[in-house]
Amino acid sequence: MAAGLWFANPEPAVCGGVERRPEMHSSIGTAGGVAVFAGLAAWAIAGASPLAGAQSAAAKRNYKDQGEYNLFSQAIKDAGDPAGQVADLETWVQQYPDSDFKDVRTSMLAQAYGKLHPPQPAKVLEYAAQIMSKDLKAVFDDPRDGKTQLLQFLNATAGAAGAAGTALLPNPTADQADLGWAAAQQLKAAAAAFFAPGNKPAGTSEADWSKSRATMEATADRALLALEIYQAEAAMRGDPKVRVSAKCRDIAEPAYRRALADYPDQAYVSYKLALAFLCQQKESPEKVSLAVYEFVRAAVIDPTLGSVQPNAAATPAYADKAYVVVHGSTEGLAELKQLVKRSALPPDGFRIMPPRNGPM
Repeated sequence: MAAGLWFANPEPAVCGGVERRPEMHSSIGTAGGVAVFAGLAAWAIAGASPLAGAQSAAAKRNYKDQGEYNLFSQAIKDAGDPAGQVADLETWVQQYPDSDFKDVRTSMLAQAYGKLHPPQPAKVLEYAAQIMSKDLKAVFDDPRDGKTQLLQFLNATAGAAGAAGTALLPNPTADQADLGWAAAQQLKAAAAAFFAPGNKPAGTSEADWSKSRATMEATADRALLALEIYQAEAAMRGDPKVRVSAKCRDIAEPAYRRALADYPDQAYVSYKLALAFLCQQKESPEKVSLAVYEFVRAAVIDPTLGSVQPNAAATPAYADKAYVVVHGSTEGLAELKQLVKRSALPPDGFRIMPPRNGPM
């Protein structure tokens, strides 16, 4: 019975599918290790630019001379050219290391590295660490634009952390993970405060205001989920037939279980948990039933697995076939599809019975 579940590659576009994406953008619903440097383009907030903020803060931060001001101005002009802006900012660092605008500049560098193609999340986190260790209210203290600048910075930092487990940030350090976690949590809190209904500008619709908050919170949630499962993703890489069952048992399964407890609507995580169960079928054949449960659940709640699986018919087809391999027929499958809607994890003692004429 157990070997029969390898009748086809269960990961047509999932195993390593996240790794194949050169960009770091995805739909709001996608989570499984996909990093998102979600920009603030959806906003319609007057005056929300780094230039405006730096200028209005100039009363207590002064340029050393005209040369420093020119470097700053050039960095602002190159905002649409991330590589050019990084070069401008690095030159500014070299020529004016002790600038009054050092923290502003460091924040701009973190965001600029996140906008490169491809982004460089390790560099984002390197510069963000220099800011996150400080009092953020003091760093982003401009009375008009400080809160917006803080959101931009936290958004870039959380987005970088969301690359954990991908080719762009395959093995984040403990410090990087802690930094990303803190940024994501602060982003959620800052977005909730910033996008409170009473703060909505008169010219912005309720829908756009709510969407902007949802975008920020989704970026934070993606980062938190990526940090929760990146070690499991590493354990699950490679040919499914030669995976080390101990890694599936000790690393992947616990991580995916925790992730489902925190994010029960993530079909991608259900699917990957199913694969972790399946990886253990030789030593623990009872986990085949648990795998089928999670395959069916993923197919029922989101067959695209959060846009990772481009063929929406593939996941249900595989889940149905896996059930038939174990049970011998589709009898009871409809009931199982209802059960999986009610619980992210199989109930205690869950088992799909083999055919009545004996085990397969």
